[in-house]
Amino acid sequence: MPRAAAIYTARMNTFVTAFWRLLGGLIGVAALALPLAAAPRATQEPIPYPVWTIEDVATSGYDNALAVDSADRPHLLYVDATSGVLRYAVRKSDGWHYEDVADESADLPLLAYDLAIRPDGAICLVYATEVSIPSHPFDTKLVYGCREADGWELTTIDDGGRAAQLRFNSFGQPRIALIQGTNIAYLSWDDGHWRKEIAGGDSDYLNDSYLLLQSVDWPTIIYRGVRGQFQAIRDGDGTWSSTPLDVATIYAAELDTVDQLWLAVNDGEAAWGHPPFFLARLKLVEPTDSGPADWETLDEGYDWQIAVDMAFNAGGVPYLAYLDPDGALQVVWWAEDGEHRHAPVARGNSAVSLAFGDGQPRVAFAEDNQLKLATRQIVLLDKFQYAPVVVRGD
Repeated sequence: MPRAAAIYTARMNTFVTAFWRLLGGLIGVAALALPLAAAPRATQEPIPYPVWTIEDVATSGYDNALAVDSADRPHLLYVDATSGVLRYAVRKSDGWHYEDVADESADLPLLAYDLAIRPDGAICLVYATEVSIPSHPFDTKLVYGCREADGWELTTIDDGGRAAQLRFNSFGQPRIALIQGTNIAYLSWDDGHWRKEIAGGDSDYLNDSYLLLQSVDWPTIIYRGVRGQFQAIRDGDGTWSSTPLDVATIYAAELDTVDQLWLAVNDGEAAWGHPPFFLARLKLVEPTDSGPADWETLDEGYDWQIAVDMAFNAGGVPYLAYLDPDGALQVVWWAEDGEHRHAPVARGNSAVSLAFGDGQPRVAFAEDNQLKLATRQIVLLDKFQYAPVVVRGD
């Protein structure tokens, strides 16, 4: 090969590799035979490269709950879009397995649910019903249980409500929070029985709440009502105290390794027109921020229905997953060298759930009632040039 042609080929190979690396792991990779001309290859350390896999899981509604166990198996809880049945799915070595958990569809309730893994590895859940049609009343309920060898063992433990969430302390004892009317109810299992406390409330209406556990196992609940947003903390003696949070509308909350509060907020504003519309701005509020001027803007869009979740990986790095104004999935994280962002080739129009397995993020979301799971893996590039292909699972 003439020397000029060899130089051109080598430069084009370098350009292609650099271009796809700039995509930040948006799609998978597959080896492609692109020899580096006739020149001998220089040995180098393998280069870590992110690969995103998008799997279709099942038909579902808007909400979903995701957990990943110590064996890196994803577990999902969702409502079947056709039957209204609460269903559970787990991906094992031979593919996805599905089970019906409960059927509350006959009473047409609002259904809130969460999924968590006990420290001993048991898969557990909570779900709560609430009246969806005032003219069609029924007895609401809060149900807790875990999957045992013979299936799910579920028990009704209280009246129902909204925004039910489940966490486990370091001793494997369940902690549950939910909205009941205008109160934030907190339930804990101790000494063989359930204990219920009122952590906070609003005189008019509560919009949402987030249950978090501090490193000393004390619970803290972030809640949003008509009269403001608050952080309720339970001290060791069982006393709850609430502190106002002077931030924009909270959409996600998480505690870091030293129990500092991180928030994802919508710092938007009305933009009057014909018809009126709203400019939504998704921002990150860090514990060290002194005010709105310090909040980092992640995205913005008109009449954007924000769906977002936040979590920390095992190394204490904060991650945030959301669907942008165009519906594209975005994953952002903040390492020591600053902000990083991946955009897996996926779209959605549902709630977003973020969890970690094997040190890598997993994101559950749905597009047009199709529940999907996005999984990031790290592969090592060595000895070959690589060209991208879409990686998808069925």
